Amino acid sequence: MMWLYAFVLGGLIGPWVALKGNEAMQEGLEGFVERNALADWWPALSAPAVEELGKGAVVFGIIVVFRYLVTRPIHALYVGVAVGFGFQITEDVLYAMSAALDSLNSDFAGGIQSAILRTATGLISHWIYSGFVAVGIAYLMGITYKPTPRTKRIGVGAALIVAAIGLHFLWNSPLSFEDSAVVGLLLIVKVIVVFVAFVVLVRVLVKQDREALGLPSRKERRAQKKAEKLAKKQASEQAEQKVDQTA
Repeated sequence: MMWLYAFVLGGLIGPWVALKGNEAMQEGLEGFVERNALADWWPALSAPAVEELGKGAVVFGIIVVFRYLVTRPIHALYVGVAVGFGFQITEDVLYAMSAALDSLNSDFAGGIQSAILRTATGLISHWIYSGFVAVGIAYLMGITYKPTPRTKRIGVGAALIVAAIGLHFLWNSPLSFEDSAVVGLLLIVKVIVVFVAFVVLVRVLVKQDREALGLPSRKERRAQKKAEKLAKKQASEQAEQKVDQTA
């Protein structure tokens, strides 16, 4: 049930906070950034901080309400991913509606084009950023795998939130190149960087989670499987030797 609340609230509250926050941020930046540059850069300068903090507020609320269920950082990761997916779907729908209204060909064509594009790029998007934010919030709230000094805990939490904003900034940064091949290559680089960062986060959390639960690590599981295979092989060889001796 917690995941459903996270998904729904992420899709309802997150985009509204982001919309209002981005409007306010854009108005504030107009006095400091040249208009043409702002047109290119405001999605990267405004959206990352505003949207991640907005989704973070939803994550924080979910964790507070369901604190008895969120006992380890990996639980917070699940909450963040659910919030991010809800946010992503609502944002995609809003962009598709906007594209449909702005399309010169037809409302249907514009909406479909936007939906396809955002669905493809959304595979590496808000759910990853909010996953980082959620784990960061967990550390700030003292939800860790083992007793951690307050300074270190706050540092790790803040670093994860900043990492989410940084990855979002990278994704939203403009690609002002005339060569479409270069643009495509840089887009691929962005996808790889964001996805690899998330994989590293998940691997670290899974490792810590297994240690906290007293489960064997991947290295220990490999050693155990290797020992089991060796034992079976030795048993098979001994059985064959007995058969030969009997014969």
